[in-house]
Amino acid sequence: MIYGALCAATTSFIINTPPAVTVQQAPAFNSAYLQEANSAVFPTTSVFADLLDDLEQEEKAKLDALAQKKAAIKAREEAAEAKALADQQKAEELAQARKDRAAREALARKERAEASLKEKPTSSSKSSSSKSKYGSVERVNKQSERIAEREANGEEKPSIFGL
Repeated sequence: MIYGALCAATTSFIINTPPAVTVQQAPAFNSAYLQEANSAVFPTTSVFADLLDDLEQEEKAKLDALAQKKAAIKAREEAAEAKALADQQKAEELAQARKDRAAREALARKERAEASLKEKPTSSSKSSSSKSKYGSVERVNKQSERIAEREANGEEKPSIFGL
């Protein structure tokens, strides 16, 4: 019986065999696709050249924009300097005009003073008569009177903190 069980086991083993494994081949890649993939990983000189050309154009555009900004700033500064110079010249002209006017006024005052001095001797008789009519005014300086009184009494001048 052992033999019969063993035979039965072998037959069942043979019946329950797994299905056969089929080997599939991987699809072949297109060579253009491989070249494109390789160029992304390892760029060729033409890709570098294109990138450099693009970069050069971008840099030129940036430099041109920067040069325009610098030119605009320089123009604004020159305009501000020109305005400041014009304002300074105008201020100098006004100052000179004021000096000239002040000199003319001083000369006119001097001439009026000389003219009044020439006329004064004739008018002094009139003023002396007016003084006698109203009397004279005596001016009093109390501080000088106190100082004179101290000196007459033999006292010293007052000092601050004994100095």
